[in-house]
Order: sequence, then C-alpha cells, then structure tokens
Amino acid sequence: MAVQTAALNLAANGIGAGVTHLSLHSSDGSTTGANELAGGSYAREVPDYSDAAATGEDDLADPVTFGGPASPTNATHLGFWATSTWLGSVALAVTKTGFVDPDTLTVTSAPIVAAVPS
Repeated sequence: MAVQTAALNLAANGIGAGVTHLSLHSSDGSTTGANELAGGSYAREVPDYSDAAATGEDDLADPVTFGGPASPTNATHLGFWATSTWLGSVALAVTKTGFVDPDTLTVTSAPIVAAVPS
C-alpha cells in the first residue's frame, strides 16, 4: 500500500497535538532531554501546532519566545516534550552564542514532518 499524503497529515497533526512544550539545549538532548538551559528568565515554552498539516508537515502557528538563561550559554538545539516525556531534539538553524538573561530567542519554525521510511 502506498501511503497517501492524507495519512502523513494525520500523523503530523497527531504528533503536533501531543507536543506540550519546547525547550532549548546547549547540545543534543540525547535520549533524556539532557543539556537543557536553566535559570534566569528561561523556561520551557508552550507551542501552538493548531494549523493543519500539509504534505505531511505541521509547523508552529505562532512564534515561540524563550527568555535567556542565568549564565551565558550557546543555545544549539530545540527540544520537544509531551508533558514530562522527552520526544527528541533538532539542531537550531543558527546557534545563539552567549545567550543570557535578559536576551530572548524567538523560534518561528519547528516543523514536525511525517514521512514514509525509504
């Protein structure tokens, strides 16, 4: 059976609906959500994945803005959470070097892509 785009859209929408928080990390979050930034005005942020997926991809409906951590840190990865369950991370398109409170970092795109394995 060939997987249709409608099925990929359902998958992407389902995952998007399950993502409750985004986080920032100083390197890949590995299998546990390690290396998350802390302190200052930094906190996990709630994303809005309410737009319908198209071509198997769901993305943020609105930008997400993070406050800076207590100490200067390089923010390199974006993490995905379902409440307290770690889902994984992706590299930021651009590393935010020396990121520290009161600075902010705004994420405008964090796509969730459903694809058929090759």
